[in-house]
Amino acid sequence: MNKKISRNDPCPCGSGKKYKKCCGKSDAVSITDLLEKDIIALQREIIEYGQNHFYEEISDTFNDIMEMLNVEDEEEKEFYEFVHNFWFSVFELTENDHTIMECFLSEKLDRLHRPRLKEIISTWTDATAVAGTIIELDQKVIVIRDTLRQESYRTRILDDSFEYKVGSFGFAILLPFDQEYILFPAFFDLPVEHTSTYEDYIQRDFEFSYENDPEEFLIESFIELMYEVPGASERLRTEELSWPSPISKKVADLFREELEKIGESTVHINYGVIIWNKFILARNKRIQNALIYVASLRYLLSMMVPLQQSLSQKELAEVYGVSVSSISSKYNEILYALEEDMNSALERNDVDKEPTIGPSPILGERALHDLFGEINDKQFDKIEDVNSFLKTKMEEPIVKKSAKKLSNKEKAQQLIYDAYEETGEKRYQLARQALMLNQFHPDGYNLLAEETDSIVEAEILYHKGMVLGKQELGEEFFKENVGHFWGLIETRPFMRAKFHYAQTKHEQGEIKEAIVHYEELLTLNPHDNQGVRDSLFSAYCEIKLLGKAEELLEDYDDGTAAGYFNRVLVELLLNGFTEKAKKYFLKGREQNPYIVPYLNGKKRKPAQIPDYFGFGDENEARTYAFNYIHLWKNIHGLKEGLLKW
Repeated sequence: MNKKISRNDPCPCGSGKKYKKCCGKSDAVSITDLLEKDIIALQREIIEYGQNHFYEEISDTFNDIMEMLNVEDEEEKEFYEFVHNFWFSVFELTENDHTIMECFLSEKLDRLHRPRLKEIISTWTDATAVAGTIIELDQKVIVIRDTLRQESYRTRILDDSFEYKVGSFGFAILLPFDQEYILFPAFFDLPVEHTSTYEDYIQRDFEFSYENDPEEFLIESFIELMYEVPGASERLRTEELSWPSPISKKVADLFREELEKIGESTVHINYGVIIWNKFILARNKRIQNALIYVASLRYLLSMMVPLQQSLSQKELAEVYGVSVSSISSKYNEILYALEEDMNSALERNDVDKEPTIGPSPILGERALHDLFGEINDKQFDKIEDVNSFLKTKMEEPIVKKSAKKLSNKEKAQQLIYDAYEETGEKRYQLARQALMLNQFHPDGYNLLAEETDSIVEAEILYHKGMVLGKQELGEEFFKENVGHFWGLIETRPFMRAKFHYAQTKHEQGEIKEAIVHYEELLTLNPHDNQGVRDSLFSAYCEIKLLGKAEELLEDYDDGTAAGYFNRVLVELLLNGFTEKAKKYFLKGREQNPYIVPYLNGKKRKPAQIPDYFGFGDENEARTYAFNYIHLWKNIHGLKEGLLKW
């Protein structure tokens, strides 16, 4: 196209004039140069046309995307707004069911005088999007190899103000130009040293999207991908961290590999790796089965942040071929260490505080409250920032906010946490103070219910806390988060109130109403961190809903002694001393032989439940007997039947 022609030849532009009277007035200008100048001008016109005629539609779509991506930085917003204008112009349908490009060309084409220019821009409705790597480069042309389609796009450079490098990965909107393409408006490239990481990320993202057409995927997700892909370079390499043993590093590698397979975000994976690294360096555990820790770490992370795929302990046990009890044990071990680190930081900050009562689950919740909340709120750009944040939270003294900077709701929350650390009248004074600041806090009523000696008064307080807690969370919150409640710290006071209310109904013999609340709790939180299933199992057995009791055991088949003995119990109540009952009994006895003396009457029911237990130990047996021995007493000939086994 740059070939010079005779001055007396017809002008190639199609005007009908001789070349010397038309485009050939200056020999220094080629037809291609003129076309390129016109094309650049037309690209600007398209954007101006869109802003003048479709501003509200463009703006609304852009704001929706920014809100979805949680982009708050104004400079960053300006960049994406610039890109969005070009993307919207060629790919998004307006209210009249046409793109801005189609609307523009329908008005503009007839007013163009150069046939060659009209021929070229009439093809611009066939724009495409690419995400790939520059594989060739000369002064006027780059060749982009699209990562997903593995096709090459020879692309003419009209604006020489951009500098590109071979090997750079980037994004571009392409418009047809003869047998080539042109950029609309540029190739947005990323650091060349991370190209392979970007290619891997976009390939995984496409596979996880379950889309069939790479082009449709790129067009629909163009802005989102431009926002997300650069973060892939922040992938924390396990080699960069110190590990006490090869197998501890293997856990981190397997964990990352598994979560990358399901398309999990790099930031969330990095959180998990760093938490594991801090745990293993502090505890230096002897690891025999890496998969148990991978599953446990994955479950812990699902409690902290919303993952692409959250699995129950039972589902994880099936995926990794390990037992539910082992996942539960290691999960609690890591979580306890995390809470301990957080509590240590709190203690360093409260050196002058009077000693308080012994360990409480609420103390760990307090320690994790800020951590979980900030992890969900913060959008770190660099892995160093993630590591620094967790280091500050778990290793250095925590600087509490001044009370003047807290809202009444936040002040109430801190008073509740303080109350749980106290005993006697001060405990309940703090609860009342909290309720004066926030009457909707369920834990205020949960604490006051402890103070009363009347189960009826306790029931009233638990019910009030449950109702107000639900009102505070809102109906929409329930719809959006059903199934994941316990993983959200703000739900726990409501969940406690509802569980306590159900238990008071249960104790007063209103078992059917108690069952309704137990079942609702499991719907909200199928992982059942509260142990609701134990109370629900008893309730089912007490009113002879043995089919439901059996289904519950199936749903929460944890392979523990309690699970096996409860299967024995249901089978005995349904069918008597069968071979099936014997099989479960022998498995239960193998898991914990200390339970059997409570069943055959050689040991009496414990006066109270132990503060803690380990799988297979005496405390587990006491806990089982305290919770379930009353159900076994309904079995005729129990002692004699057990002696035969």
